[in-house]
Amino acid sequence: MVNHVCWSDIHMKPYVLRAAQVACEEYCFLHIPEAQQLAWLHQMFFPEQGSECVYLKLGTRSYSVTNPCFWQHIKMMMGCGSLMANLSLYDNLLLPSLYHGYDVSSEKVQEVIYMLDLKDSCYEQAGERHAEMHARITLGQCLLHPPKMIVIQDICTSLSVLKKDLFYELLQMTLDETGAGLCYVSSSESVSLPIHFPHYLMLEPTC
Repeated sequence: MVNHVCWSDIHMKPYVLRAAQVACEEYCFLHIPEAQQLAWLHQMFFPEQGSECVYLKLGTRSYSVTNPCFWQHIKMMMGCGSLMANLSLYDNLLLPSLYHGYDVSSEKVQEVIYMLDLKDSCYEQAGERHAEMHARITLGQCLLHPPKMIVIQDICTSLSVLKKDLFYELLQMTLDETGAGLCYVSSSESVSLPIHFPHYLMLEPTC
């Protein structure tokens, strides 16, 4: 039985994102104009009570976005919203394991810190950080507790060429190591990611 993420039609006047079903290990590209991304984000992942439209189906079980089990398997990278500024980078890295109550060995944590190139800064306060650091910490969390799918809002427009290449490299390594699927949201019709997206979805006008 295939594990998958599915959603019903998501209406964002004057557009609609049609219902879809994506297997957890697959890659999906979502072309959503920047002006519509906030509406999409709220309707898909932070709906009003009783208006849930996205579900994670694992075997015979189905979890809505309001179920904590959903967030144990879905990791989101939305711009600069992944770090708590008053905590250290190290504490931010471990937050999901504390919240969801799973153990991570100190050896694995140190391995991920090395992979993220955070040896000299992991105990610094997160404070105001560039989008690339938010991305690194989020992908590090994925390496510590592999999700079923990673949802990324395109950060590449704000990165230098060097940081963009480093982000792509870390993203690919994370996907390879975790076996997670990818839902990549961008206002551009395409990105230079060295990844093949078998699913390409976009908003359709409602009239």
